[in-house]
Amino acid sequence: MHRRWWFFAFWLVLVGAIIFAADTGNLGLVNEFLKANPGADKVCHFTLIGTLAFLLNQALGWRKLGPLMLGGVIIGVAMTCEEFSQQRIPGRSFDYGDMAANLAGVAAADGISRLRKRKRD
Repeated sequence: MHRRWWFFAFWLVLVGAIIFAADTGNLGLVNEFLKANPGADKVCHFTLIGTLAFLLNQALGWRKLGPLMLGGVIIGVAMTCEEFSQQRIPGRSFDYGDMAANLAGVAAADGISRLRKRKRD
């Protein structure tokens, strides 16, 4: 497996572990920090999901799907589904703000990926 896939795989496992911890109520001190710092949750969503989208774009060789980067489309759809799934998980709730932060991170990753692709070409 190429190194760029290892970076994506590592970040995907990290994000998956965070989602699992949140779904099972095991965020502990992280949850306390997020509650004590308004907006920190949205910054985390933006950063974690934006980075995930960028790394997938890179792993896919900067491929596009129409006008959008393919990795961003995949991550955007997956994270939107994940956010809606929270309606069915006790202790979790759907949040338009979280979804917006996820999609903003994906959009930022799309722009950065385009710049990176242009520089590479």
